[in-house]
Amino acid sequence: MYNIILFFLILVTPFTLQQQQIDTSQLPGALSQIPLSDGMSATVQFVQYSDHLSYTLYLNPNNVQYWNTSICLAWIVGTPSLLLDSTHQCSFMNDTSSNACIPDIPSNPCIAPIKLPDACSNIETLSGSYPLASSNYTTTTPIISVNSTNSQIYPNARNTVAGKSILISLTENLNGTQQQFISCSNIRLGNGTTSNFTYYPVNNGTIQFPNHASRTSISPIALLLFIITLFIHTLNVISK
Repeated sequence: MYNIILFFLILVTPFTLQQQQIDTSQLPGALSQIPLSDGMSATVQFVQYSDHLSYTLYLNPNNVQYWNTSICLAWIVGTPSLLLDSTHQCSFMNDTSSNACIPDIPSNPCIAPIKLPDACSNIETLSGSYPLASSNYTTTTPIISVNSTNSQIYPNARNTVAGKSILISLTENLNGTQQQFISCSNIRLGNGTTSNFTYYPVNNGTIQFPNHASRTSISPIALLLFIITLFIHTLNVISK
C-alpha cells in the first residue's frame, strides 16, 4: 500500500512543480524601443531564464492603419552598438572596413531573407521577418517570441546581447513604389514589463547587475507532497 501511494505522489509532484508560474517581470532582462514610420514603433523585450534567453517583438501601430501600405517587418538582434542611440540611426552600416558587420537587407526580407556577412560571426545574431499585409493590429501586440539557448544578457557571457543593438526594417508600398524604413536602437539591461521597465544603473561604464534571488519557488502544496512522500518512504523502510 505504501508503495502505491509513494508511486502516485512521485507522479503528481513534478506536475505540481510545473504549474508554478514565474513572475517574468522579476527576472533579469533587457529592452529596446525602436521608432518606425508614421509614429509607429517596435519594442523588443528580453527575459533571461536559467536555461535560455527569450525575446518578444511587440508592434505598436499607434492608431495607424498600416495594413494598407506596410508589407514586411524584419529585425536583426545583436548588431553593433550605436554611438548615439537617440538618433536611432544604424551608424554601423556606414562602416566600409573589411571587418564591418554590415547586414545585407533586401527590400522585402519576407521574400528574400536577410543575409549576414562573415564579420557578424563573432556575435550571436538572431534575425527574422513577419508579413504585415494580412494583419490588422490596432493596439500594441506581441507578434513573435523566440527562444535562444546560445544567447544571454549577462555582459560577461560569450554570446551576450548586452552592449549590442537591434535593427528593424519596415517595408512599405506607397503608391506602387516600394520603400524601406530602417531604424536601430541599443539593448539596455533591466527588468520589468514593457510598460513598466526599470533599467539597471551604469557606473563608470559598468552595468550594475543586481544579484537576483532564486528563479523558482516551491509552493506549499508541492512542499507538503514532498514531506508526505518522504514520510511514507521512511515508514516503508522501517516496516521492512
